[in-house]
Amino acid sequence: MPYGRLGANVHADGPNDGAVYVSLDHVTGHRVEIEVPGSCRNANGTDCTVFPVSRDRCATYDANVEPTGTVVDDVRLVGGHVRLDCTLEDGTRVVGAITFDEC
Repeated sequence: MPYGRLGANVHADGPNDGAVYVSLDHVTGHRVEIEVPGSCRNANGTDCTVFPVSRDRCATYDANVEPTGTVVDDVRLVGGHVRLDCTLEDGTRVVGAITFDEC
């Protein structure tokens, strides 16, 4: 069985359209990171600018990821959700909700 991070990467339509990463760190709890749209330096959407969303900058920070009962190619799929309403230090607002299943 593979070991590593428990999480999901939820991408927009194109390889450089941005993404939301939600993961469970067994020490610090759930973590949300945002991939900046248009920031990827490779055509396949890799080597992108990603920043963490700090809980203390949010009025709403509700993130959850849990394993499901499904395993594909020795990888357990996950489900969960993210709900954010945050104002970053530079004044940027991050607001949205995502629900994912069997990722």
